Amino acid sequence: RPRRRGRCAVLAWRGHRRCPLPRASGASEHMGRRYRSGLCDLRRRAFARPHHSAKRHCGAGLRPCRQAEGAREMIEIDAVTVRFGGLIALNEVSARLTAPVAGIIGPNGAGKTTLMNVVSGFITARSGRVLVDAADFLRLPPHRRAQKGLRRSFQREQIADDLTVLENVLVQTDWSLTGWGRKRAEAMEMLSVVGLADCAHKIGAALSGFERRLTDIARCMVGAPRLIMFDEPAGGLSVEETHRLGDLVLQIHGLIGAQTVIIDHDVELIRRICAETLVLDFGRRIAFGPTADVLADPKVKAAYLGTEEVAQ
Repeated sequence: RPRRRGRCAVLAWRGHRRCPLPRASGASEHMGRRYRSGLCDLRRRAFARPHHSAKRHCGAGLRPCRQAEGAREMIEIDAVTVRFGGLIALNEVSARLTAPVAGIIGPNGAGKTTLMNVVSGFITARSGRVLVDAADFLRLPPHRRAQKGLRRSFQREQIADDLTVLENVLVQTDWSLTGWGRKRAEAMEMLSVVGLADCAHKIGAALSGFERRLTDIARCMVGAPRLIMFDEPAGGLSVEETHRLGDLVLQIHGLIGAQTVIIDHDVELIRRICAETLVLDFGRRIAFGPTADVLADPKVKAAYLGTEEVAQ
């Protein structure tokens, strides 16, 4: 609340911190008070507004909800080329991913993680575009892509050992102007979805490998994401853990409306959860389409098994 007198006339709220502003100077104290009062009122209104769009939340609650019927996220990769000196890591790769869960597979060194790094902004493409709902992400810096709803995990979980599970998830929402109570409620909601609500106050260093992976997934689900990318999330997991991971990924679109793109070497996992799959080999697209058709393609079998290349 603004004070009528004193050296600090207005308190500006930035998140949960107070920053004192100097008292307005001028001939008219009355006009200064009116200005400061109006400024505080504008700030109250700004922080009272929901930060996320209506399609991301049902009413005022935080329970995830389905998107409106007919709404669908889409990522279009258009002639993306990446060069490292004389090495062509990606050679004009194109694909239009529209399924709720899409896969990217290929042998080691095929360019899968390179493509994910291009989309998330860790590598600059030599040419091409990546459109997410018609917005070219390659024109945006990485932090702006995150603010527009891009989330990703890495092959090694990005979990801080000295923070609790809840704090690790809340880190993902630092950029948001949403109130602290809503952030915490949403983080707990996502931890409940992945089955870690009872571990919310467990320190990161005490987590098992699977719990760290689940925490990483919860981090990707907060903040109303539009596109979530997982890089080999099943690496090092048991068969039972991999099955549970697949069930969780299948729930993401129905819970929060985000599209998921997953890279993994577990072909059976890709077959079970991905409606469409892109296959890369030596930086080139060799197949794309419905997963069952792609996995039956002789060129894909040749790339994975090292059999003789089929005639074009």
